[in-house]
Amino acid sequence: SIQGEKEAVGTLSVYDATGRLVWEQNSAAAATVRLDVSAWPSGVYAVSWRQGKTVKTKRLVVTRG
Repeated sequence: SIQGEKEAVGTLSVYDATGRLVWEQNSAAAATVRLDVSAWPSGVYAVSWRQGKTVKTKRLVVTRG
């Protein structure tokens, strides 16, 4: 879970392990965003929330059985 300032708009971005942008969306900080990763290969991704000068990043692991 990544939370930004309430009532603000920012950009949610997902990068693969090589740093390539694989997904991006502008969104309100209070919004819930669901990612469909069904077509993404297994691996570790960085999910970043940018809002003004603030950047918050979390790790996302996608695994296939």
